[in-house]
Amino acid sequence: MESYSRISSKELSQRKLEEYHKMAKVVQWGRKNPVKFCELFFGIKLIDYQSYCFMKTWPVQYALWAECRGAGKDTLAAAYFMTRLLLIPDYSLYISSNAYAQSVESFNKLRDIALKRIPNFKTATDIFAREVDRTGSNSETGFLQAPTCRFRLFNNSKMEALSSNLETIRGKRGAVWFNETAWKTKEELAVVENFANVDSSFSTSTKKNEYIEPPKMPLQLLYTSSVGDVTYPFFDKYKTFYKKMLAGISSYFCFDINAYDVLYHSTID
Repeated sequence: MESYSRISSKELSQRKLEEYHKMAKVVQWGRKNPVKFCELFFGIKLIDYQSYCFMKTWPVQYALWAECRGAGKDTLAAAYFMTRLLLIPDYSLYISSNAYAQSVESFNKLRDIALKRIPNFKTATDIFAREVDRTGSNSETGFLQAPTCRFRLFNNSKMEALSSNLETIRGKRGAVWFNETAWKTKEELAVVENFANVDSSFSTSTKKNEYIEPPKMPLQLLYTSSVGDVTYPFFDKYKTFYKKMLAGISSYFCFDINAYDVLYHSTID
């Protein structure tokens, strides 16, 4: 005689365990191969210099892209952060530009790619859009628009476009994408850079630790821009990041590409 007991709300069925195991394998593979994950799951094919930039930016904490006009900075950053937000749970990302309208434009670039609104990406999928939480006031697409552009994924990762008013954005915590950084002042950078000044792995509990949690991905600062006036701090950031990368410091990456490289030396595969 066999007896069966009902599974409580805290227990998982064998089928659920197998599904979570498959999902964990996909996520772990994606973290090791983010460029392939982006191409396979989002249907976004990157140019070789974009793939290189994507790959080298993934493991570092401080990255800088100095690219010419038309090199696809916003498109690459959107594909990069779509991958990062989907593969890293509880990850907060903020977009900081010279004006709120510029932050919204960068936000909308990611939204349009996720919703397959850009005709240049003929094989784009809606996998990322399906992971966006549509509950509450943002039930249509999950991408909340003005007055605050933001969204949240089911893994609790989120993205928000920052206002240019420094007094209203102080005290936030998360990774930052600085866009059009060549024209940002020292004060603007000083306020927003402190968003990442926190240990993402720190946590407390009233219960005894039953297992060791893996360290979380550090909060990243990404500076993207075309070149501008050398009197602005972006030029100093460029020099510092480049020197640290040459010195072999693994937490820094500096990428520089001009119009001639894009026009005459761009390749795919």
